[in-house]
Amino acid sequence: FSGILFAFSFLVILFLFMDMVADLGLTDEGSRSVSLFIGTLMAVPVVLYGLCSLLTVAGFFVMETWNGFPFLHTVGHFDDVVIEWVTLTMMLLIPLAVMTVALFAKLDNWWAISFYTW
Repeated sequence: FSGILFAFSFLVILFLFMDMVADLGLTDEGSRSVSLFIGTLMAVPVVLYGLCSLLTVAGFFVMETWNGFPFLHTVGHFDDVVIEWVTLTMMLLIPLAVMTVALFAKLDNWWAISFYTW
């Protein structure tokens, strides 16, 4: 999931800079629009900050998962087996059960319903 977010973030930044080049009229099909260029240039810090925040949260999630959920150990004082079963149930079994029920119900948007539960 974090890799997909990284690829998405990279593509958004790439298209943002490509749009700035097109707004300056440096391409064959682009028309010169200084106001669009300034607007796109002013959006760069906001987009970068938002994507960096998103990747930071995803990175902390991966670190928590990889290290065995140390935050849950300090908050709840649960056993390792209990934490592993709860995370397996919440991250895999419940979404798979919802997807299975949606597929057996022959819903057209089964993928959206399973995505919302994930």
